[in-house]
Amino acid sequence: MEASTVMVVTILVMMMSVPPIIKYVYRPQGLMMRHKIRTIQSTGSESTFRILTCIHSKHEVQGITSLLQMSNPTALSKISAIGVHLVELTDHSSAAMLIMHDTCRTKGNHQQSTEAKSNPVIEAMEEFGRENNGFISVECMTAISRYTTMHVDVCNIAEDKRAAFIILPFHEQGNGKDEPEDIDTHSIRNMNMQVLSNAPCTVGLLVDYGLGKLNNGMNSIIMLFIGGPDDREALTYAWRMVWGPNIHLTVVRFLPGDGAVDPIPLDNPDESEGILNLLESNERQKELDNEFIHEFKHKMADNKSVRYLEEVANSGDETLATLRNVMEKNDYNLCIVGKGNKRITAVESGLSDLIEYQELGAIGDAMVTSEFSKTTSVLVIQHYNTTQQKLKARGGNRVLESRVLGSRVF
Repeated sequence: MEASTVMVVTILVMMMSVPPIIKYVYRPQGLMMRHKIRTIQSTGSESTFRILTCIHSKHEVQGITSLLQMSNPTALSKISAIGVHLVELTDHSSAAMLIMHDTCRTKGNHQQSTEAKSNPVIEAMEEFGRENNGFISVECMTAISRYTTMHVDVCNIAEDKRAAFIILPFHEQGNGKDEPEDIDTHSIRNMNMQVLSNAPCTVGLLVDYGLGKLNNGMNSIIMLFIGGPDDREALTYAWRMVWGPNIHLTVVRFLPGDGAVDPIPLDNPDESEGILNLLESNERQKELDNEFIHEFKHKMADNKSVRYLEEVANSGDETLATLRNVMEKNDYNLCIVGKGNKRITAVESGLSDLIEYQELGAIGDAMVTSEFSKTTSVLVIQHYNTTQQKLKARGGNRVLESRVLGSRVF
């Protein structure tokens, strides 16, 4: 009788514990919508700037850490960097795992774990964390999972850490170094595109052409502004950078001229209503662009480290010709550009048919594939897409379901 009572009580306890465990472990994407929208623009000037950096191999570390240093950490707005080493899970019999490395967080703590010493990525990030323990704090993790689900880990970590910005290395290196043999570039590209589609914050794709190699200690940045939410977010990031030391910023705004042609032909009656709505939204975006640029010019009027230019282009070809001319006149370390989702402008007309990498957008793709410069790294920024995330949450999309990860702390 006593044994039966114990068994019944045990079963009841187990049944009562299942719902809260499931609630904790299973977190569909809809829950993300309850949290405050996190973007670079929404990060206050006196708030911590939380950045999640993804790294596949050691040769990506220098570009990532250089970008963090250029992001202008200050006493009022420190940078909290989460360095995640992404490792492919090749053993099908093993479970995905998230490894926490505590040694990144403490200045002067040289007693590194055996795990960190055997991992050059974590070791390099830990060293960066110790060297920049003032205004930049670094937390290191290793996420071991299959490429097909790796984006889930990235998005969930970004959500858990309340990151405003995710930095992803482009799947092909632009720094002239050979890819490590164990790097699957095709799978990494697919993962990047999945993160872009599901991220809970702003995302940046970094094509590194040796960003860590400074020219006489100065960083010369060019920001290309076409228009739209992505470009305003990209300019916000460049705006933050220019207040840092040894930074010179050139902002080039491309505007359509009198001879510009509407890139959207209204020759399909079935699609005319949707196109008209898109054009109406596009006009609103232009108003927001003008207001944003006006504010930028007003606040940067006395800043000698900033140069603002306006260029007129009636087509994508004219834009590329002007861009090539601008790039040839100066030696830039970094080019920042917005991805330009659903952007309608004559400035880019004709470029969509030539895009090789959709994840870079028309201008970002042109910067990488047209070989304007082999020394200028390119950062393509995508603003957090609130509309897309709301649609996914409303439609019951379960792409970002949390998975149970084995966790170890070193």
